[in-house]
Amino acid sequence: MTNFSPKETEEKTCSTINKQTRLMIWKNYLVFRRNLKITGFQIAVPILICIILVLLNALVKMYSDDVIIIDPPINDLVQVERCLYPSDCITIGYALTIVIYIF
Repeated sequence: MTNFSPKETEEKTCSTINKQTRLMIWKNYLVFRRNLKITGFQIAVPILICIILVLLNALVKMYSDDVIIIDPPINDLVQVERCLYPSDCITIGYALTIVIYIF
């Protein structure tokens, strides 16, 4: 059994990783080259989706200019009158209720 120094071990590890990476890249290249239809599909679909999104964005901007008010007018708030006689007042309240069932 041979003992390698830490530097030799690191060099062997780096060499192995580099070799494996190169081989995986070569394998992927061969797979893509053999399946040209699928490769073209994988490239074309995201491009088509981006084009569709850009067209939809342009349509929305073109037709929403008439509907959206960018600078709406400022309206003064009416001050709420104070309730002097409780019999004439109406109180409105709301609350969020969360019910959790534990079985």
